Amino acid sequence: MEEKLVSIVIVTYNFEKIILECLESVERQTYRNLEIIISDDCSKDETLKICENWKKLNEKNLKIKILSSLKNEGVTKNINKGVKIANGEWIKILAGDDLLKEDAIEKFMQYKNLKEAEIIFSKAETFKIENNIRIRGEIVPNKENEKFYMLPENEKLESLLENNNIVAPATIIRRKLLEKMNYFDERFKMVEDWPFWIKLLKNNIKFYYYPIVTVYYRKSNSSVSGKGAQGRINKLMYEFKKEYYEYIYKNEVKSKIKKWNKRMEILK
Repeated sequence: MEEKLVSIVIVTYNFEKIILECLESVERQTYRNLEIIISDDCSKDETLKICENWKKLNEKNLKIKILSSLKNEGVTKNINKGVKIANGEWIKILAGDDLLKEDAIEKFMQYKNLKEAEIIFSKAETFKIENNIRIRGEIVPNKENEKFYMLPENEKLESLLENNNIVAPATIIRRKLLEKMNYFDERFKMVEDWPFWIKLLKNNIKFYYYPIVTVYYRKSNSSVSGKGAQGRINKLMYEFKKEYYEYIYKNEVKSKIKKWNKRMEILK
């Protein structure tokens, strides 16, 4: 049986110290019918040069494309640029600071409900680097958070409007679904996944859950969702929360009390 083409879209921005580790995790995939699209958001360091050198070394064995921007446009637009030129039946989006397990794509393509699924969620193992040593973290989602996938669809939406416990790096999506949903919402410059999950549920798209680890997810204080050394919320996440409230939450949630509480939570 012919293997389906899978596109791996890697989004990068100033990852010169870690991008090669990500690229090598892709090159080691046991599943070989891959298209690699590297979408760089105008990195100011040597990220793009490293990617270009890696392409030269591997383009005989892999289909590799590199996109670069003349200005920084944000995570969501950078992802959309890569996704829109992808040819694969399935698309795996990977941040340039995360790593794929060697059999990640193979496992997804062996999933028992692959034929009917449009989107598949799996698990990730977190890690961080301290003193040049890789420290393994928790498996996410944990047992409590993975109960989300067992909820009826209307309860999934209600839960997701309040909190996003979905691990975006551990997800694979059919290209046709992205096309049908008009890709990720670029009103949200730095966070593409949460609004997209809500859009899927509102359009009655079934969430399939595959409880295996497929990706190693780097925990970093510099990430959009991370916190700085003083425990203060990243400014980019604060801006996203305000946009999320304005464009989604206040329109979807009917309770005035919940709306007030959410607004106060963001301001605090």
